[in-house]
Amino acid sequence: MLCVVKNNLIILALLLLSTTAWAQRGIIVVDLDTYKPVQGVSITDNFNNTVTTDKHGIVMLPAGVDSLTFSHVLYAKEKLSITEVADTMFLLPNDHHLPEVTAWAPNPELSRAMMKSIYEDMDLIIPSGGIITFDLARILDQRARRDAKHLERAQEILEEWDKKKE
Repeated sequence: MLCVVKNNLIILALLLLSTTAWAQRGIIVVDLDTYKPVQGVSITDNFNNTVTTDKHGIVMLPAGVDSLTFSHVLYAKEKLSITEVADTMFLLPNDHHLPEVTAWAPNPELSRAMMKSIYEDMDLIIPSGGIITFDLARILDQRARRDAKHLERAQEILEEWDKKKE
């Protein structure tokens, strides 16, 4: 009888140990660019428990967590819900992040100068050698001449508006 109870206790202990092993979930953390495992990634759950990946990038996640935060010095920090975490977690290296960008409004004088140079190029071109060249197709193109006249008129109107503002 003692032997049967002892066997039942051993079986019960094995069942309890196996259920805790089933509750844990193993994942591997790898670099997105190189697909190499990343050692030393800190994974913090919503209860502030932290585990770290081994040299093979493998970690066993605790059971019953809702969200995980992956952090490493060389990689972008990721916070995901447990449903978003697959068997393999890819981390994005920090060098992929753009630095701060400053946008400036366009300079109206620069825009006018650029437009002027574009339409001056449509007329006769005098290279530095002093030889006059021309583009016959551009000379025969009525639309280009019409557009050049429209541009001149638009520039005159803009100059008049600028004078009225002053």
